[in-house]
Amino acid sequence: MKKIYYLGPTGSYSYLIAKKIFPDDELVSCESFFPIVNKILKDKDALGVLPIENSTTSDVFENVDYLFSKNFTIVEEAYFKINLYLVGLKNSSLEQIKEVYSHPKALAQSSKYIEKHHLTMCESKSTAHGKDIVLAGNDIKKAFIGSRDLARDPRLLILSENIGNARNNMTRFVVIKKFNKDEIEAKSNQKLTIIFKLLHKPGTLANLLTKLTELKVNLTKIESRPIPGSQWEYYFLVDLEINPEDIKTVEKIFTANTLMAKKIGVYEKGKIYES
Repeated sequence: MKKIYYLGPTGSYSYLIAKKIFPDDELVSCESFFPIVNKILKDKDALGVLPIENSTTSDVFENVDYLFSKNFTIVEEAYFKINLYLVGLKNSSLEQIKEVYSHPKALAQSSKYIEKHHLTMCESKSTAHGKDIVLAGNDIKKAFIGSRDLARDPRLLILSENIGNARNNMTRFVVIKKFNKDEIEAKSNQKLTIIFKLLHKPGTLANLLTKLTELKVNLTKIESRPIPGSQWEYYFLVDLEINPEDIKTVEKIFTANTLMAKKIGVYEKGKIYES
């Protein structure tokens, strides 16, 4: 049985997606992303589930930076359709609510609803932590934003459903483990993730992307992050949908047109899950 590390207590979105991907493994809760990273680096068999980007609020930059700075392999991805609910105590009503607790991402994804109802945003470590705050406070003026699973508690009441800014609110999660080059080489599926660094001069990125276009590779994500300790220099990360037989050719393109390139994952295109 593998150990699977995720953010937040039971009921958080990270817990829900981890449970769907790994129903028979040991799920281990962490209070922040950093302990997940540390556990994986110390245990070659451990896995971590990290949110990496959201369709409405962009990237989870802390975790994108970990992919650049730490020695990880992406072994799987999954997409989770996020339906957000406003949940209060059983004896509360929407008109009584003044404060709403949740993870900063969930608050941002529900900002229009929160503004419309003149609620005060209060950040928590996770959506599940927001639930704990509301229950501990026992105050009918407080509510939290989270999943329907979190609301399945006799002490709570769903005050409003599907309150997110966007109807199609999707979060992409990646499953990571300690870097193993041989394990990456052993797989040949549909998605390839590479991090790289370019010569700092005009046209280098455009030239690289042109060569990928000529090969008819589908670029699904490109992200740049500043290189610590340098001025105006960046690492890049790309996700490519690719035929297995083209992987070696793509690697050669990156080797020939970058200062540094590292393949950090070859894996199947992820499934979409719902809570």
